[in-house]
Amino acid sequence: MRKNILILCIVIKALSLSSQVNTQPSRSREDQKLFESGQAFYQEKLYGLAYERFSALSAKFPDDSYVKYLTGICGIFITDKRQASKDILDEIYAQNKKTPDIEFYLAILHHKLGEYDESIELSNKLLTTSKLKNDQVVTLKRLIENCNNAKDLVSKPLKVSITNIGSPPNSRAAEYSAVISSDDEKLFFTYRGEKSMGGLRDFNGKEDKSGFYYEDIFVTQKKDGVWQLPTPLENANTITNDA
Repeated sequence: MRKNILILCIVIKALSLSSQVNTQPSRSREDQKLFESGQAFYQEKLYGLAYERFSALSAKFPDDSYVKYLTGICGIFITDKRQASKDILDEIYAQNKKTPDIEFYLAILHHKLGEYDESIELSNKLLTTSKLKNDQVVTLKRLIENCNNAKDLVSKPLKVSITNIGSPPNSRAAEYSAVISSDDEKLFFTYRGEKSMGGLRDFNGKEDKSGFYYEDIFVTQKKDGVWQLPTPLENANTITNDA
């Protein structure tokens, strides 16, 4: 009996979500696989990889509001996609203010865009008027704290200069979490891209042309004041995540 009730609840929730957000066209097997791949990356919070798949599907199926919504959510967490995300989510919100969790994601987006007052206002509204999951409550409370801290820091600006060191070591791949040696001559960082040892793989580590690159550790050395082409750290990398 309990199992039947659980199944019924899942069906009702899916139908509700579909009626509020989703206008799904029929997809080819290849497009469906792309969608499922995007969902897998989304669930793992690999938003950049999910965004690539959802945005490709959204361009192909512009009336699929669910994929558009997912594209907008993923864009929140990608620095150069946030304005596009705002355009998408504003459009969806204007069409249906009851779209599941849209105000929650808009609160996060306002913070990412430096719109701190808007983020605080919407977060407070949700905390007092909405039925939220426990993790959403935690997120919104932290969001308010971060926004207040950001407002304080913005009111006391410091003059700094941030310069891109160029290529190498930067490339089209994902490179992050850099650590420099004490003598400033070696730079170690996480690399995820075409040079990753395992190539494209699925979440189980099996080769998959629709999969993603696992993380490797790369290092670049400075020679005569110039960073050299990065190379994989010797005897450290495998076909799965190593960084």
